[in-house]
Amino acid sequence: MTLPSTLERIKANAFGNQFITGTLKIPGSCKIIEASAFSGSNSRVSELILENGIEAIDNYAFQLAGATTITDLYIPKSVKSVGQGAFNIPSLKKVSVKQGLDISNAGIPVTATILYYADI
Repeated sequence: MTLPSTLERIKANAFGNQFITGTLKIPGSCKIIEASAFSGSNSRVSELILENGIEAIDNYAFQLAGATTITDLYIPKSVKSVGQGAFNIPSLKKVSVKQGLDISNAGIPVTATILYYADI
């Protein structure tokens, strides 16, 4: 599912308990992903693409326990805040994030490798 490039915000629970399959692409025009925007263990998202331009990912934004094939996540350099439990994606193996962004409570599995990159 590719969301429109004119999207500015995804409201809380906007896609709660919706069955989403395949790639989920959030455009950079979307500045805020509100709490529990994508929550539902039924989803079978295979890839999560967050484009540069997103600034805030609120609490529990991505509750994708059923997404068993998402192994890599790139959090773009434009992201300034990540809420508690924002990425409940148990299959994550590698997360790339800008150095200095606090993701300690983001719900990323403790077994995932965190790669920090510099803001160039």
